[in-house]
Amino acid sequence: MRQNPTAPVNGARPAAPAAAPRRPLTVRAQDLPRLVATHAASARVLSLDCFDTILFRDTAAPVDVFYDLAHREPFQRLGFSAKLRVSAESMARSLRRVRSGTSEVTLDHVYRGAFPDLDDATVRALAEAELAEELRHCFAFPPTVELLRAAKEHGLRVVVVSDTYFREAELRRLLESTLPADAFAAIGRVFCSSEYGRSKSTGLFEDVIERLAVSPDAIVHVGDNERADALAPAQLGIRALHFVHHASPTQQVVRLTSTALSLLDPSVRHERALPSPFHAVLAQKPDRNDAGHLLGYVGVGPILYAFGRFLLDELAELERRGERPCAAFLMRDAYLPRRVCEALAGHPVGASVSISRFVAHAASFRARADVERYLARSAGSRRFEAMAKQLLLPEREAARLVAEVTAAERPLDRFIEHVLAPKTVERILAASAQYRKRVIRHLVETTKIERGQTLVLVDLGYEGTVQQRLTPVLEEELGVRVVSRYLIASRVPGWEGNRRGLLDPALCDDRAIAALVPYVALLEDLCTSDDASVVDYLEDGTPIRADHVISREQFERILPVQEEVLAFARDAESLFARTGKRPEMTALRRAALGAIGRILFMPTEAEMEYLQGFRLDMNLATIDSFALFDRERGLADLRRRGLFFMMEKSQHSQRMNTPIELRAAGLELSLSMLAHHRYALAFSVGDTSLRTESVPVVISRGTQSASDTLVARATHEGYFSLLVPVMPGGQHVAILFGQRYSWVQIDSVELIPTAKLYGDAESEATEDASAFVRIEGIDQKAPGVFECRDPLGFLFVAPPPSHEHRVLRVVFRPLAPASERG
Repeated sequence: MRQNPTAPVNGARPAAPAAAPRRPLTVRAQDLPRLVATHAASARVLSLDCFDTILFRDTAAPVDVFYDLAHREPFQRLGFSAKLRVSAESMARSLRRVRSGTSEVTLDHVYRGAFPDLDDATVRALAEAELAEELRHCFAFPPTVELLRAAKEHGLRVVVVSDTYFREAELRRLLESTLPADAFAAIGRVFCSSEYGRSKSTGLFEDVIERLAVSPDAIVHVGDNERADALAPAQLGIRALHFVHHASPTQQVVRLTSTALSLLDPSVRHERALPSPFHAVLAQKPDRNDAGHLLGYVGVGPILYAFGRFLLDELAELERRGERPCAAFLMRDAYLPRRVCEALAGHPVGASVSISRFVAHAASFRARADVERYLARSAGSRRFEAMAKQLLLPEREAARLVAEVTAAERPLDRFIEHVLAPKTVERILAASAQYRKRVIRHLVETTKIERGQTLVLVDLGYEGTVQQRLTPVLEEELGVRVVSRYLIASRVPGWEGNRRGLLDPALCDDRAIAALVPYVALLEDLCTSDDASVVDYLEDGTPIRADHVISREQFERILPVQEEVLAFARDAESLFARTGKRPEMTALRRAALGAIGRILFMPTEAEMEYLQGFRLDMNLATIDSFALFDRERGLADLRRRGLFFMMEKSQHSQRMNTPIELRAAGLELSLSMLAHHRYALAFSVGDTSLRTESVPVVISRGTQSASDTLVARATHEGYFSLLVPVMPGGQHVAILFGQRYSWVQIDSVELIPTAKLYGDAESEATEDASAFVRIEGIDQKAPGVFECRDPLGFLFVAPPPSHEHRVLRVVFRPLAPASERG
């Protein structure tokens, strides 16, 4: 084993010159280029950490390189996986500690930690492969490059001090291959812990001081590890500057993005690295205590940058194949993606067209089968007024039809019967033909598309209602080919032939996409323009819009977020141009998958506060809008129904992004929801918690009564849900809280039809039963808080008679057992 001849591994070290300890300071990326000017007058040496200071990787952690490394020869031939690479290094360090008193190792130590009998040629081949893989992932951080240039200009000596298993020659190869030539030329000595036998925190800086023959206070050291690069050198009197990449809120976003991607893509950290292509972009931005910045720049910016690059690459690929693409960004949701594309391209891209889901359906009725297909998809909603409007029925006819079906014994069957009557179908098809002409006029006037071109519809996704409904129409009547490019493309029949998505079934399986699509309303809100939904067009193609459904105040809050997204896109493109290394599209796509999963299931507190009160316009020419989320209602629902409140689909109570409500209640809940969607996990009510409370009750009907003990199941925050069957007719229930508790908190008392319990419309059928409650031997001491002063104290419920089977649900929280009664 080759050792540095001047650096003994065992035995005593010469003492470093004595110097008073210093307090390390913190610096950010924007400070790096100015450090030389700040310290040049008194410093003689600039010392730099290597990884995450000079060189950044495009992965979430150093270990991620090993997952890609495992596919290289000879790692693949040996079955040398990422896990084995990690355990081999651990074993090598333990062996070195036993054999020579140091835990510092070189690559040959590492490889022989797993395969002791490797020959030298194989070890060299492994080392070459690892260096090559590091080169593929490493790039020089531009602010540190500027620092190196400034140090050279001011005549400072520059050294690199690194805790690494690379030898000096190997590390120099990495530096030379990634740094600009002038920046690399500024570097003098390179100190590697593997060759000096001790790390920065265990004495390497003493060797640095000795070899350079300078006093500690003449050295300025910069590095990202608080212990190794700040505390350790500062103790020796070196001017230590701790390079912090991200403020705490950004660190949280980066960390949770990695978590989300790991759950959504099982191949990550199994077959491939966990990508982190935007780490350096975020590191170079100054701290801002601004929720809009966190949401737009840090949260949504990486998603829209990846989408913008994907769209530009796709348009370029169509041109390369000899097609003439004409990009049509579907307003309103494609408003921000178009602005991002233009920011990246530096020139206008495509055209903005106002085509909503309502428009696509209205223009697509060319045969009875089209009407039947629409009814098959929509009639189950029983929203007869909205459906009549969508079918372009005259207003008076629609009003008569709605009144008629509402009064009918079987409303849905009557509605379908009327719509499919031959004369009604004839009117629908005629109205749709005229409507279709106006849509086409709008499209032609807006895009200037010509026969023979490829119309590229750009939208956020997901099944592509506009594309599915309009493709046959546009291809036949305009003589164009229609394709679509989406942020998220769900699998539909024949999707491979005419659509792609930044996220699509070619990248991730259907369950991953299905986990995201129900909750993308948050992204839709942030990408939208401030236009009302289009419902028709003038004869010249000018859009006619419905009234605004979303408040102006909401869009005023969206605007700064959109500007932050655009700032991120420009900054990312600039940084990648400076490094000469743009991320691979596969890495961008996976990073976007993680970022979307994170913002939908694991937003930060600041992001939730910013988005509180947001609503989504359904874009169907109705006045419908839904809240994104409501944290207080979410907590109330958790207490009453536990996680199963997520089953609720009632249009009167539905919120679009209920995972955010779970995130507010606890990360473990939103992670459970994500896992449930992603892996199609099956749970029942009894699976969620094993905590129960046995509660004595008395049930009476007329002159008869019976005692029983029922089991209440835990829901959330210490609450339990007690379900008492209530049979048709008259029935009274006494819940004997006094036998079990001296203090109890009661959240709610409700009556629910048994058939609706835990169903998707439970809340619509739930009745507040507090008016039917009286208490005996129990005193209310505060709202919802009761002292059970009498062991026989009870809560008595006398609901009015009913012909249906019902459940009495009492949600309560024990505060003190009966044994503590004074």
